[in-house]
Parts: sequence; C-alpha cells; structure tokens
Amino acid sequence: MLGKREPTIYGSQTLNDIIDDLSQTANAVDIKIEHLQANAEHLLIERIHSAYQAVDFIIIIINNIGGSYVCVSRQTISNYFLIF
Repeated sequence: MLGKREPTIYGSQTLNDIIDDLSQTANAVDIKIEHLQANAEHLLIERIHSAYQAVDFIIIIINNIGGSYVCVSRQTISNYFLIF
C-alpha cells in the first residue's frame, strides 16, 4: 500500500522505491543491505536470529506504523541490540 494509499497525504514513494534508494546509497559506500517485508512475526524473528549469527554488525529498522500491535517483541530485539 505504500505509495498507493492517499499519495497526496502520504507521498507516492513505494517500498521498492525506498529499497532502491537505500541500495544505491549502500552500494556507493560498500555496505550490504537486506530487506524483509513480512506479515508473519516468526519470519521477522527468524531473520533477526539468522542475521545476528552471520555478521558482526546489524542495523534493524522496523516500521510498525500500520500494525495494531508491536509484532516483534521488544525482548526478542533487546536480546541482541540496544533499543532507544
């Protein structure tokens, strides 16, 4: 729905547009990025766990604005990261 729902209010940039922009910026400074959009909590948690085991440094951005609750528990993330 990003970029489709009320573009005069929320803008017309789609998720793919954002991912493309981030990928270009990351490539320019030799950083690898991955993205995951999922409606299933277990997929998000599995990705967090597998990423933590595979690399030395991780930044996770979770946009839960459209959700009715925080789907990935604060405890799951705080096992690995500081939360502000």
